[in-house]
Amino acid sequence: MEIQGNTQTDVAPDFTRHHAGGDTPASYNSCAETSEVVMNLIQPVMQDLEEKREADRHMLEEYRNRMQNLLDLTCHQIEKRLIHQHEHTNKEIEVKMQYLNEVLVRVVNLECELSNFKNAVASLFDDLNH
Repeated sequence: MEIQGNTQTDVAPDFTRHHAGGDTPASYNSCAETSEVVMNLIQPVMQDLEEKREADRHMLEEYRNRMQNLLDLTCHQIEKRLIHQHEHTNKEIEVKMQYLNEVLVRVVNLECELSNFKNAVASLFDDLNH
């Protein structure tokens, strides 16, 4: 693997010399070169990692948006069904309330007739007893 004019085999001996106790200025130069080579190798990996993380964040944001849209759509459909069900129930309640009102009117009329009949029977009874 070629890296800016150095080969992978060129890096290893410099690294070995530095860590083998070679503290001469040449070994410091070699260490600096090794550090630069390592940094040059690491930088694309780190950049790639950051790009992948950004892609992950973007994917998650898109997923969140799709889920929010799906949730909004589902809630809207449920809301429409509930409104339709409420309207249907209201119509049934209205019919039953109308029927109840008609029954109550008949009951009131029958109570009046019964009260009138009771008064007539009471009056007849009083006339017969006097």
